[in-house]
Amino acid sequence: MSDAPIARPLPAPWYSGFLRMFPAMAALLVLSACGGENSSDTPAQAPNRFRLNLSAEVSSLDPAFADNQANTWAVVQLYNGLRRRGDGLRLEGDLAKSWTSTEDGLSHTFMLRTDVPFHDDPCFAGQPRNMTADDVAFSLRRLLDPALGADGFWVFNGIVDPESGFVVHNDSTLEIRLMQPFQPFLSRLAMPYCSVVAPEAVAQYGDGFRNHPVGTGPFRLMDWKEGERLLLQRHEGYSRTDDQ
Repeated sequence: MSDAPIARPLPAPWYSGFLRMFPAMAALLVLSACGGENSSDTPAQAPNRFRLNLSAEVSSLDPAFADNQANTWAVVQLYNGLRRRGDGLRLEGDLAKSWTSTEDGLSHTFMLRTDVPFHDDPCFAGQPRNMTADDVAFSLRRLLDPALGADGFWVFNGIVDPESGFVVHNDSTLEIRLMQPFQPFLSRLAMPYCSVVAPEAVAQYGDGFRNHPVGTGPFRLMDWKEGERLLLQRHEGYSRTDDQ
């Protein structure tokens, strides 16, 4: 068992459910530190723009470092995870359509959606690509990589073995094997730390992935002037609709 403190997941911002469910109603999302946005730097004609002033600056767009509210608010718009918090912070499936757990609590098998595209990005060499179980396993295993030094390291530390704990059965089926039963495990999967990233983007951008995110969320990065404003654009291929 990990000695790390048990931290409660940060709740999604009040507007995140609205934007996830109705991304067409906000073509642009502008997050800025209070007083940081310079309107002259943003497109003059930008209908359906949603602006929000944050009390702190966003420091990383890598979900592995979503350790504060500002980073979390940005990350939940760029990525999806196996599970998410819906209305009333109720836990529900996101990339996972369904899941089963063994009676001893040591194995959890997730059936994944197969219609979830990543944001278009040069790392895919012009070929659109949908999320697969390999991407989920990569993203979750990445949190345990000592070389990364992720703030979300504690989520799986002492609970899942990075070498044998993430088992891909096929493109749409992922099994996670625990080292010992851990009742809060399924709820932890809804934390922003556990968002699914594109392995190609991590490989291509390296340390620069923090400011070149590639996920499956309702928004994609358009521009980021650190300390001033973060401009996100609607992901045209976003896979969720208002009845999902």
